[in-house]
Amino acid sequence: MSLTLKEKIYTGLACGLVALVFGLGVGLGWKIWGQKPKQKMEQAQAAIIHPDGSVTLAEKPNPNATPSQPQSDLPKGGVVQRVSKVVVQPYATTQPQPLPGLPSTPTQENLPDSPCPPVEIDMTTVKLPDNSHRVIVSSPSGRILDSSVDVPVEPVDVPDQPVPHNNNVLLHYDLINKVGGLEYLYHWHRVIIGADVSMVKQTMATGMPTTVSTSVVAGFSF
Repeated sequence: MSLTLKEKIYTGLACGLVALVFGLGVGLGWKIWGQKPKQKMEQAQAAIIHPDGSVTLAEKPNPNATPSQPQSDLPKGGVVQRVSKVVVQPYATTQPQPLPGLPSTPTQENLPDSPCPPVEIDMTTVKLPDNSHRVIVSSPSGRILDSSVDVPVEPVDVPDQPVPHNNNVLLHYDLINKVGGLEYLYHWHRVIIGADVSMVKQTMATGMPTTVSTSVVAGFSF
């Protein structure tokens, strides 16, 4: 059956529209899921000792490092980002008497080391699903006191929680036969179920008018 000029124009427009929608869908999908951020492991850095006695810890990147805490002790959904170890040599509790002409407040330079053994502190930085962080501290040398605190200084970007849209209604229309239909889909996890109601235009050979067809839709998303 040959098509009229009008039907050919409608067909061409429909094909162009389908191609445009398909191209936009592919582009949007690549924009959302196709671009993966580049990841770069930090380089090894030496420790820096500051004049006040504080230390910028040395960095020894190790993607296979594991925290000293059991996996069950980590916050639910947390991802380990950094594992740090600090070893502290305590100062003596008995402070030396200041020499004449010197300030009465002793500095770290004139405080003797304690006879106690060094104290080891293990710290694990965990990133939670909401982009916040928690620091887990343990020590094989002693008990962590309740006065210990983690102080966030910089605010974090909180990701928007996606709103589920489980119900979908679709309309379709045949530009050549001038019939249409309505389709309903429901998403349950990865399973898709629904129903479709469409108009069916009979051919001249059957001699029957336009009727309606119904069908059940089922699928699986991946």
